[in-house]
Amino acid sequence: MADIEDDKMNEESKEEVKESPEISEVEKLKKELAEEKDKAMRLYADFENFRRRTARERSEIFIRAAEDVYKEVLPVVDNFSRAMDQAGNDPFAEGVKMVYNQLMDFLKKGGVEPIASLDNEFNTSEHEAVAYQPSPDKPEGTVIYEIRRGYKMGDRVIRAASVIVSSGAPEAPANEATPQEKDDSSESK
Repeated sequence: MADIEDDKMNEESKEEVKESPEISEVEKLKKELAEEKDKAMRLYADFENFRRRTARERSEIFIRAAEDVYKEVLPVVDNFSRAMDQAGNDPFAEGVKMVYNQLMDFLKKGGVEPIASLDNEFNTSEHEAVAYQPSPDKPEGTVIYEIRRGYKMGDRVIRAASVIVSSGAPEAPANEATPQEKDDSSESK
């Protein structure tokens, strides 16, 4: 009887041995499948990132190209602006104004707008200081004169405005006495 039980145990252990390789092979295949799914997901994510990056770069290229065109047009706008400043009220001056207005409409449609400079605080990202000049009525760091208008396209500065910046109130000449010094000298007499 012990022999029969030993034979049954041997057969069961043989079946377990047969099942063990099958189980380990199934687990191995599941593991490989999971790895392949992970690789596929990573590849898909890489492709999506590549697609987004190329779309963004393509958009940047178009924006840069448009900026270059607008930069080339800005000197023409400046010249028309100067011509309008010098023109009278004759028909030729009206034609100059019409062309200037068309150019400004062209810029506006492209998202290009002039930078407001006069009486604003000097901003290094939008202004280029050509000179500093004393100003009795403007505080230090305020733009008091615009030499060349600056332009922005959205948030990006296409051309900085060339400006003259106030250095504050002019200092009193050294040979003149200040009002307090005059008072002090009159009291001592």
